[in-house]
Amino acid sequence: MEERYRQFQQLPPDQREQLRRRYEEWNRMSPGERDRYEQRYRQWQQMPPEERRRMEDQLQRWDRLSPHERDSIRRRFRD
Repeated sequence: MEERYRQFQQLPPDQREQLRRRYEEWNRMSPGERDRYEQRYRQWQQMPPEERRRMEDQLQRWDRLSPHERDSIRRRFRD
């Protein structure tokens, strides 16, 4: 545990803040949401590198969308 804390302290401030926010998000998740997240993580680990790169590109494009654009896409997906 102390080693993990030392590693955390050595991270740049922006990475520590990102991890803090992810930890808070994790704590707000229901057990079912956590299970789905862990399942996706296991699937990610098994992906071939070229497929991971493609997915990373798509995720970065998603991150660049405005909240309005994301909501619009979610609504179309549900319909």
